[in-house]
Amino acid sequence: MKIIVDLNFNLKHPDGKEVEPAQTAAGVLSGVIAASNTKQPLKFWNWAEALAKNNNVEIDEADFQLLLTFVEDSTTMTNIVRGPVLKALLDAKHAAA
Repeated sequence: MKIIVDLNFNLKHPDGKEVEPAQTAAGVLSGVIAASNTKQPLKFWNWAEALAKNNNVEIDEADFQLLLTFVEDSTTMTNIVRGPVLKALLDAKHAAA
């Protein structure tokens, strides 16, 4: 099963107001991935490049779990980023089922 992850949305505060200056979830996650040290650097780098260009990322279930765990375990992203990204990841997996 292929899961298509779309993170091209502006981040918002819990009250629904957009974060200023406007930032997309894809852009923030791309930057965090690029600055991270991971066990699979090429795979993560390819995701970072795709996200930086506002492209969707197409992943299988194993890579989905890898990316989900990366976001869940990140100590550099705040919950204003992690929450919406995790929701988007879970929604993408549900849509692919």
